[in-house]
Amino acid sequence: MPKVDFSAITDTEFEEFCFHLLDRLGFVNVDWRKGTALAASPADSGRDIVCQQITEDIDRTKRLETWFVDCKHYKKGVPPGVFQNLLTWGEAERPHTALFIASGFLSNPSKEYLEKYERNRRPPFRIKYCEHPTLEKLTTGRRASRTKSLYAFQIEHLCGDAPIYQSVLRQIDNDSDHQDLPVTRLSCFHACTNS
Repeated sequence: MPKVDFSAITDTEFEEFCFHLLDRLGFVNVDWRKGTALAASPADSGRDIVCQQITEDIDRTKRLETWFVDCKHYKKGVPPGVFQNLLTWGEAERPHTALFIASGFLSNPSKEYLEKYERNRRPPFRIKYCEHPTLEKLTTGRRASRTKSLYAFQIEHLCGDAPIYQSVLRQIDNDSDHQDLPVTRLSCFHACTNS
């Protein structure tokens, strides 16, 4: 299975990646709450992204479920102290789901913290997390027609609808040897300009 490497991107680029991934996975009204041109987003009220998922009941009634998403780009395990801001805002604003997306892994104390929080506080929302292996499944191979490899996904993001992008995607679709490709602007730039 191809390995996804997030080490060469910044925290902001990881948030942007998550924003585009959620859109590509079918979420609607995806709002990246960056709020500033600065590298950090200090006033995001505990959530980097707010999005909605369309669900359908047995009687075919459609409704929107709101998700608050917090993106965590850490080289080591994500520590438990970083969850409180989103959980506090979740208690106040009551989304359907609070989702933590980690470029790596949650530390074991973090997983225990979230389990105890759910058990003891019984929040009015679901708590979910997505770690590196899940991100790999969502962004590599031909898992779903909507989901391209992370490499292709980054090329699309950087090159848009340029004809060269279509050519690069065809090469990726025809070549299974794009293993262990790092996610960097430079690699995507070379792919866009050298094909």
